[in-house]
Amino acid sequence: MALVEWTKDLSVEIPLIDEQHQKLISYLNELYSHMKQGKGKDIISDILKKLVEYTKYHFNTEEELFKKFNYPDEQSHVSEHKFFIDKVNDFSRDFNNQKIFVTIEVFQFLNNWVTNHIKIVDKKYGPFLKGKI
Repeated sequence: MALVEWTKDLSVEIPLIDEQHQKLISYLNELYSHMKQGKGKDIISDILKKLVEYTKYHFNTEEELFKKFNYPDEQSHVSEHKFFIDKVNDFSRDFNNQKIFVTIEVFQFLNNWVTNHIKIVDKKYGPFLKGKI
């Protein structure tokens, strides 16, 4: 059972971006599934690594589109990307240094940030970019 199901309200109506968002959500669901089985600790390092790598790739895709089409809210959006990557890097570092373990707090941050970012922040660029790509 997935925690986050892909629905139309998550779509920015740009297929490339929607596919990337679905991948990010699959990582959250993978972590959630392992946590439900009591195995979150076994996979969090791997999931955090995947999230860091994939979010950099995904954010780079978005940011290239912002530059190419002069998206007016680029700077604000990019600063949100930086905040997320820094936070996930912090979680990953702390986990690897055994300062944190799988906690609901870490998971809730990841889940809330990704879904809210897509539903609120990313939805803003959808109409702007849709007609240009």
